[in-house]
Amino acid sequence: MELINATLFVQGIHFLIAYGVLKKMVFAPAVSVVQREQAEQDRELRGIEQALLDVQASEKQNKDIWQECHQRVAEKIPSQKKRQSFIFKGISLELVPPHITDTELADLKKDLSKTIVRLVDHVE
Repeated sequence: MELINATLFVQGIHFLIAYGVLKKMVFAPAVSVVQREQAEQDRELRGIEQALLDVQASEKQNKDIWQECHQRVAEKIPSQKKRQSFIFKGISLELVPPHITDTELADLKKDLSKTIVRLVDHVE
């Protein structure tokens, strides 16, 4: 019975020695690699959060600029009362597009293309 207890004691000592060697040579480097990766990941997440905050601030600034431009344009647009205060009250300000037939349109296209070709040839 004493022989079993002595081998058990020797196995315990071997286990403690093996654990100490593994802790120094395997566990510590592995833990440091995991900690470095975690720190790098945290750094990247902080960078992403900062970039999102910058984008939100830029969007807000652009929205403010847009609203200011919209307000300035709205101030410069003539009101309906001013538009209708013409000397000739029968004149309408609404533009009516002219009616152009297909043949007239084809003739205009031909004339335009000829003019463009002539001007381009003249440039060379």
